Amino acid sequence: MQLKKTFSALVVNRSGGVGKTLLTQALRILMASPAGEDWRPISVDSVEGGQHSKLSRLMPECVDIPIAPALSVIEEGSFPFYQLWDEVYLNIARGSAMVDFGANVVPAFSQWLEILETDRNGIDYPPSFLIVPITSSGQALRDGVATIEGFWKTQQVLPISRTIVFFNEVFGPVENPISPDYEWLLRRAREGKLTILRMPKCEGPLLAAFDAQDIPVFAVLRMNDDQLSAMFGLTDLRRRTLAQKQLLEFLIAIGNELIKAGLMDFKAKAQP
Repeated sequence: MQLKKTFSALVVNRSGGVGKTLLTQALRILMASPAGEDWRPISVDSVEGGQHSKLSRLMPECVDIPIAPALSVIEEGSFPFYQLWDEVYLNIARGSAMVDFGANVVPAFSQWLEILETDRNGIDYPPSFLIVPITSSGQALRDGVATIEGFWKTQQVLPISRTIVFFNEVFGPVENPISPDYEWLLRRAREGKLTILRMPKCEGPLLAAFDAQDIPVFAVLRMNDDQLSAMFGLTDLRRRTLAQKQLLEFLIAIGNELIKAGLMDFKAKAQP
């Protein structure tokens, strides 16, 4: 199954620090490649509790949809509650949008979807892809499962065509056999209700360095020798070349995971 232009993608987890912003950048780069011709997001949006998201600092094309007034006001069911989420929802429903949800706003959006389902039951909107990055932390696993279950409950309003779980292994393996949430994910994958892909560990120094400094992934890939030396202290030519190659291989590995899931249709190859 391949993505069509009427789909939107939601990158979401109720936990922070699981790699949503990194994964959104990677997906944007990959979907801008020849393999992504079937679906290139027209808009990239970030829904956050603050005024300026990290994603908008990293991606000039990203549009912030800040949560204002405060979440506490929105959650009271007042007019701003509907006004705000109408904007977010309609952008998704139009299709061809990629939306990165801040962890702190996910419960409020899920609550709004439940209310909308009773008010507008039966209206047909384009389906979306639910993309949930998860780390090995127990909290991230619990929140990932809760996120999936929340969106699955409201599919009459926001249909989910595919649920993709990305095990973020950048900082270590996700396998946690003693966790019921981990077992829940494996069971749902065996039942064909979701697909588990892996965001592998990135060998080399660049990933942690540019993430800490809020530098876009694509900018690091395009840096020349002088820029790499100044920004990351990579004074040795061989180390600079190897570091960029390792970052490129990291992106290609994610692309190959998408190929495996039938979401991209070319075989990515590392460049020397």
